[in-house]
Amino acid sequence: MTVTTTIKASLLITLTCNKSQSLGDPTAGLVTVPQNLGNVAQTWDASTNPNGLDSWSGLVAMTAGTATIDLTALAQAGLSTTVNATGLKLRAIEVQASPGNAAPIEVQPGASNGYPSVGTISALGPGDIAVKTTSSAVAVDSTDKTITITGTGTDSCELLLVFGS
Repeated sequence: MTVTTTIKASLLITLTCNKSQSLGDPTAGLVTVPQNLGNVAQTWDASTNPNGLDSWSGLVAMTAGTATIDLTALAQAGLSTTVNATGLKLRAIEVQASPGNAAPIEVQPGASNGYPSVGTISALGPGDIAVKTTSSAVAVDSTDKTITITGTGTDSCELLLVFGS
């Protein structure tokens, strides 16, 4: 099986201000100034450094405000396969908090056998997206394998994980 994972982001900010603030024009009125910070893309596959050898994505629903993800047993929705990242390193994580969440969510190493390389991604409000990449991570094993997501009640998030050697 060949795996290629690409995360793309684009940021366009539209700033609306008085003409005198943006152009030094003393006449009344507003002007819109687009600020395109461009497109950013990162691809991982067997030939990139760091490489991307496997990936997993899915909706993670919390129960009583928490969900624990086991990186050695990631069921693929709609497929009869399970991703087992044992021996691989987490190269990228993308988290999108569901727009209907009641409160911000946080992603961190699990309380038991926590995977330290995920670090902490905190205060992701409803609809917020965070992407974290790392070229120096520990390999997933029996003592470093869980990620905990906390929020409120039945909050949820979309999660994308990219693993490499």
